[in-house]
Formats: sequence, C-alpha cells, structure tokens
Amino acid sequence: MSVYKAAKNYGIPESTLRDRTLGLVSVDGRCSNYLFDESTEKKMVDHIAHMASIGYGYSRIDVIYLATDLAVFMGKRKPQEDILSNKWYYSFMKRWPNLTISKPQKLSMQRARCASKETLSNYYKELGTIMTKNNLHEQPHKIFNMDESALQTEHSPGKIVHDIVVKPQSVTSPRSANVTIIGADNAIGNAVPPYYVFPGVKFDRALLLDGTPPGSDGQCSKSGWSNSEIFKMYLEKHFLKYVSHDVSGTPLLILFDGHRSHVSLTLQDWAESKNIILFILPPHCSHILQPLDIGCFGPLKACYNREAQLFMRKNPGCKITRYK
Repeated sequence: MSVYKAAKNYGIPESTLRDRTLGLVSVDGRCSNYLFDESTEKKMVDHIAHMASIGYGYSRIDVIYLATDLAVFMGKRKPQEDILSNKWYYSFMKRWPNLTISKPQKLSMQRARCASKETLSNYYKELGTIMTKNNLHEQPHKIFNMDESALQTEHSPGKIVHDIVVKPQSVTSPRSANVTIIGADNAIGNAVPPYYVFPGVKFDRALLLDGTPPGSDGQCSKSGWSNSEIFKMYLEKHFLKYVSHDVSGTPLLILFDGHRSHVSLTLQDWAESKNIILFILPPHCSHILQPLDIGCFGPLKACYNREAQLFMRKNPGCKITRYK
C-alpha cells in the first residue's frame, strides 16, 4: 500500500514512514546521515581522494553506491534496501570539507601511464646531466622552451548566465580552419615573436599579418597545421633571427615535445651544425612538463575565446576569419 494509506491505517505519522522508505532514517530509527563511524568514513575519504589523484575519480552517485556497498558489507544495510539518499551524500561532504566536486580535466589512459614518477624522474635526471655537461645552469638565457598551438575560427564559448528554463546557446563563426601559432621563450622570460601558419596556398603578408605583434612572421600550409618542413624553416629563418647565438660558444638548449612535425633526421643534422641541442619532452607529458602549454597557450586560448565572444556580440551577422 502507499505510504499515505499505511500511515492512515496504522496511525503512524506520514513523515515518519516517508523518512524510512526514502532511506533518510533506517528502520530501527537511526539517522542514515551517520551510518559510519569517523574512522570508517576517514578510510572512505582517503580512498576517494586517492582515486581522484590517479585519474579515476568518483562522481556523486558513485560515492553513494560506494557507501551503500560498504554499508551492506558491514551489515548496516540489507542488500535489497535502496541505495543511500542524496541527504546522506551532502551531509557526508559537509563533514569532510577537504572534499569537493568539480569537472575533471580530460586525461587519456596513455597520458596517465606515461606521466609516471619514474618517467619524470628519468627526464629531469637526463636534463640535469645535459645542463651540467654544457655549463647551462648559470645561463638561463640559453635555455628555450618551444611549443605550438592552434586557434579555431569557430571559438569555444564560455559559461553564460541564463534563465533556468532556457537551453543556452551561443553564436559562433562557421567551422572553417585552424591557425597555428608557434612560440618560444627562454628561462629568463625573453620571447621570440610569434610565427603563424595560416590555412591556404598564397601567403598574403599584408593581410594575414595585419595587427600582429612586432616581428611576427609566418607562412601558409594547406591545412593550417605545422609540419617538419615548416618547423625547420621556423628555426632557420625566424627563431635564430631573434636569438643571440654564437655557434662556437655555449650551445642553445631547446625543450619541445616530440610531435611528428618536430622530429626529423634533417632537423637533427641542422641543429648539430648550429650547435643547438634539441631535447624532447617525454611522450604524452606536455600537459605537465610544457611551460608554454600551461603558462602561455592555455591563458591565450581563454582570452581568445572571450574576445571572440565579444566580437560576435558587437558585430551581429559577421564571422571570424583567418584574417582576424
């Protein structure tokens, strides 16, 4: 029978029955918010935190199922009973303020495996050996980090404030192409002007580089992505143009990721002839070891998306092209 009918037939307050049928209070009268003692909850908190730290975190409903299974195992609930309620979950989170809930960053399984403590330790050990051998510890202006990133004409809109009954939408430019930006800076903060790779065949310098920072340069590729030929040309014609380097002196150390467009035998031979050391980051670790990726291109894309959103709002009907 329904809760309402049972309460009426047996003279029991309806709220008392509903608390038990919803799992807010156990049948014997104990509040389900305090189903476990403090030490048991502490073990559960440590487990949740550990799983989140290695890329396998629990969602809200996962935590509820985890606690329900634990309660069944400890004999505090019967297997046929419903899972613990949201009230238990929010009470649990309130008791452990070190826990919070947020959207995780995507991390592929391959990246998770590669970014191990052993891999990172070997990387820094080898890097330290190279720096000691070439007397680079006291010459940070000779140590460069290099990276590239692509901006899309169809920007990614950020969060907006909207009525709860309305499904939010945001106008963007049509998906057309990527514009790749190659950047480099050294350990004392000096940056090489950006180098652009635009989609297309003909490189119209006046139009494509209009408004770019002083010293900027670039070229075109069919896809707008960089390749080994473009990367080599960037180093030869652009990078060395803005870097003070004596071939017979202390070598330059360039740290960059091992993307296929960055690695070739001809590039390695050229670097040796110019007294340049090309040191590749461990595979799939750029999300934690690439300074430009974290400190430059990440904030740049966030700013770009905000400016693109503002442009679309101020210019209804207009679209963002590679020239903008």
